Amino acid sequence: EEERINAQQSANAQYNYEYKVGDDDKQTYISHKEARNGENVEGSYNYVDPTGSLVTVNYQAGPMGYTETREVTEGAVKIDARNIPQPWTGPLAGVSSSSAA
Repeated sequence: EEERINAQQSANAQYNYEYKVGDDDKQTYISHKEARNGENVEGSYNYVDPTGSLVTVNYQAGPMGYTETREVTEGAVKIDARNIPQPWTGPLAGVSSSSAA
C-alpha cells in the first residue's frame, strides 16, 4: 500500500529551484537550476574548476534513465595564484594506501 501511495504522489510531483553562489575573493562560482514535472527532471549546473575552466552540465532524468551533456570552456576565469589548491600537508600526508608487511 505504501509503495502505491508513494508512486501516486510522485507521479504528480512538481518543483522548480535555482541558486547561484559567487565569491570573487575565493574565485568560487557555482550555479544550479532544476525543474521536475511528474516523473521527469531537467536541470543544469555549472562551476569554475581549479584550472579556471567553466564546466556546464545539462541533464535529464526520468523513467527511461539519465542523460547529460557536458561543456567545458577553458580559460573562463584567470585563477589567482593564492587560490590554486596546494598538496595536502595534514595528517597522513604522503602515506601510501598500500603498506609493506
